Amino acid sequence: DSAQANNMVGEADSQAGAGEAVLPTELTVLAYNTFLLPWAVMLKTKKKMRAQEFCRDHLHRFDVACLTEVWSDRVGRMTKLVKRAAVAEGGHSHRARGKRTVLSLTDGGLMTTSKHPIVRSAAHVYTKSAGMPDSLVANGCVYTMVRMNDGLAGAVNVHIFSTHMNSDTNLSKFGTEDGLNVAVRRKQFEELKQFMEDMVGDDNGMVLLCGDMNINARSSKGYAEYMDILTLLGLRELWEAQTPNEFPVTLGDTRVDTKGKDAPMETLLTQSGDYCTRQCLDYIWYRPDACGLVTPSRSRVEEFVAAEGAPYRQLSDHYGVSVTLRSTMLADNRGVWRSTLV
Repeated sequence: DSAQANNMVGEADSQAGAGEAVLPTELTVLAYNTFLLPWAVMLKTKKKMRAQEFCRDHLHRFDVACLTEVWSDRVGRMTKLVKRAAVAEGGHSHRARGKRTVLSLTDGGLMTTSKHPIVRSAAHVYTKSAGMPDSLVANGCVYTMVRMNDGLAGAVNVHIFSTHMNSDTNLSKFGTEDGLNVAVRRKQFEELKQFMEDMVGDDNGMVLLCGDMNINARSSKGYAEYMDILTLLGLRELWEAQTPNEFPVTLGDTRVDTKGKDAPMETLLTQSGDYCTRQCLDYIWYRPDACGLVTPSRSRVEEFVAAEGAPYRQLSDHYGVSVTLRSTMLADNRGVWRSTLV
């Protein structure tokens, strides 16, 4: 990626005339299901240790982190821990949180942190959910707006939405048909679409939707749902996958054991029903900015492998997903800023 960035800067340099300065800017965005459950749930999953390790060793690499499953109890211990660690270790001093409703036992576990000032933020809680624990939490979406090239005449708004959709696994235990999950998620996405339109309005800046969509695009049924939702929202995907098998794994990854057979990559945090399922549930989708000032990279998988000696192989049952937004602005000697294609 650094080589690609250097090439892009070099191309911009070649376009700059006498008296012009090149100001390339980048914004790296992470979507990550952290598996930081409320403190009283799954006590042996080393939540505090994993949260501190993530913020210490990884968070600083990203400008904006859209985190899910940072669930809080009534006194907010887990969210306070992540907040303190994010500021101290990653320089993420700006944040936005999801809402909690009167009927929910906890919030939706959504936290967006940023190195850069958040110009505007809002949150929405979905009116429809099904199964357990989804019916007990305030699943929804968090909106944040940050700016690239801030302070310049060419400043570009980036609208970032982070969400966690209704899951599939929680209904099978209750004998509920799988079709209900799809119907519930579509209702949530319809609400999300309206929320996105309300927040973005007529602004032409880039729009990102990040999160755990709980749609497995690696399966034929999931791929159909995936394409339906992208069409509904009018967004584009960044995996550049044309068939289900081309999508990467973000949950239930495998390794080859000593007998040459597939074995689960991780077992402390991953539920046994997800062992070796090789699902893709986590995504960053986008709508291009109308002026072409910002270009997104292809999405990347962030495995977040644990430090040596840790009692877990990775920092969550999910892998993260990241994308880098790049913008290059040229300033001439009159102080007039204009964009250049990169």
